[in-house]
Amino acid sequence: MSAAVVIPARLASTRLPRKVLRDIHGKPLIQWVYERSAESLFVKDVFVITPDDEIKEVVEGFGGKVILTGLAPTVLDRCSMVADELNEMRYTHTVVVQGDEPTIFPEMIDMLIQKEVPYGACLVKKIDATDDVYNPNMVKVIFDTNNYFMYLSRSVIPGGSPEKDYLGYSPTYYKQVCVMSFNTKFLQKYKNMLMGPLERSEGIDLIRFIEHQYRLIEAVETGYQTQAVDTAEDLEKVAEMLR
Repeated sequence: MSAAVVIPARLASTRLPRKVLRDIHGKPLIQWVYERSAESLFVKDVFVITPDDEIKEVVEGFGGKVILTGLAPTVLDRCSMVADELNEMRYTHTVVVQGDEPTIFPEMIDMLIQKEVPYGACLVKKIDATDDVYNPNMVKVIFDTNNYFMYLSRSVIPGGSPEKDYLGYSPTYYKQVCVMSFNTKFLQKYKNMLMGPLERSEGIDLIRFIEHQYRLIEAVETGYQTQAVDTAEDLEKVAEMLR
């Protein structure tokens, strides 16, 4: 088995434009993600994948590797674009690490690679009392008894029943952690799948596999707590964590 990490990054992020180039203690955010990903014990190579020449210049400036892509509607569309090239490089597995996750632990990547999943896997974490389960920026997930994803939503899932027999029962909620691993040949299929109504409604690209009857993505639970950067407040929080 041979694995590569790809880090999708773009300048035109909606809530915090140019966030991947924001400075954190003298380094751009994307460099933190790249260097922490490269610390994985099982990764052969790390690539930033981007449509932006400016990001390419910054990454190459700190010694990183870049694959330029065309514009893409989703993260996984962009990852699927480069899957052909990674397959030619003989990388059997592709790990996707979001470009706004500077606090990622390399052990999270190791955990997924060691699974050697035949199709795909995604880290999940129990939602604790300090999290706002109603936050639409937090993607909630449900999975079956074999740990395969059944659905993902920005709403609270599972929901609660009004029936008296169920009153007082508190389900365990899980959130998606944006570190995913795919068999590279399986990831190649994604760009040829049409976006369905559920993916359009939720804005969650993993749903596309489910809508095309590929209920093959495994949930792998992690205890690591990370902080994605979606807002200026998140950036301040991450800077304090990395201090």
